[in-house]
Amino acid sequence: MLSHAFFGILLLALMTATLLPRASWSQDSVASANAEARTQFSEQLDTAKALVEAGGAESLVQAGETFLQAAETANNSGDVELAERTINAQENAMKAFMDAGTAYSGAENHEASAAQFVRAAEVAALLGNTEVQAKALSNAAVPYLKAKDGANALSSIEQAVELTPDNLNYAYTRAVVLRSTGDYDGAAAAFGDLESKATEAGDEAAAARARESLGKTHLLVARAALQAKDYKQTISVLDEAAPLLGEDDATLQTFYANAYYQLGVQQVKAEQWNSAERSLGKAKEHGQKASKTKIVQGAQAQLDYIKQVKASQQ
Repeated sequence: MLSHAFFGILLLALMTATLLPRASWSQDSVASANAEARTQFSEQLDTAKALVEAGGAESLVQAGETFLQAAETANNSGDVELAERTINAQENAMKAFMDAGTAYSGAENHEASAAQFVRAAEVAALLGNTEVQAKALSNAAVPYLKAKDGANALSSIEQAVELTPDNLNYAYTRAVVLRSTGDYDGAAAAFGDLESKATEAGDEAAAARARESLGKTHLLVARAALQAKDYKQTISVLDEAAPLLGEDDATLQTFYANAYYQLGVQQVKAEQWNSAERSLGKAKEHGQKASKTKIVQGAQAQLDYIKQVKASQQ
């Protein structure tokens, strides 16, 4: 009769025989899954690289998406070594989308350009790369603006400014976007704030650019006032622009000449002779600086008329 010890040994042997093949099968399964993931990842990378080499906006977009597919494959593989390559694939995708945005911009496909810069910003955010994210968003603002999508242009550049508040270039772009969308008050405030920041940072070139841009913003306001036949308001705004632009600015001098001439004509009709003489004299002065012969001649004709009227009243 067999002892209990013998049965114990026999049972242990049977269990070991059963378990060992299962462990071996499990290891084989993992190795097979890893090999499959590695093959798929390699194929996706090769496809993406070939698309990059092919060039062209559409190929770059496809390359970016394929790089992201490769990143997903690596991340989900369960293979530690392969998973470490996830970030590199995402970085390649980010660059491909940035390059696609630039390519579409060169082809003047502004909507597609903006979309790819935004795509690059999304991947940059995933990577925690604030610098590239802000750059991509700033880049997107320009084609959005060209596509007459002011809302998205402003949203993109404001996100860029929020991410990197000390970047003077992004602050400048934001002010330009505000001006381009017709928010002259907002633009003026933004350019003024930018000048202060640039001066504080010791960047005189940026401060000078902000001052000039502020002056040109005032010119846009003056033009609107001139078109509305509000000549006194036009002159008031031009007086704000003058110190920023300098007397050599041709547009400034032209606006001055037109505004003073039209105001002078109004004053002649109202028989406000002394005021008219002052306004028309200014019209001549600015007209000469702007080489506007017709305005100079017209102002002189009005001044001659006023002289005759005054002579007849004596």
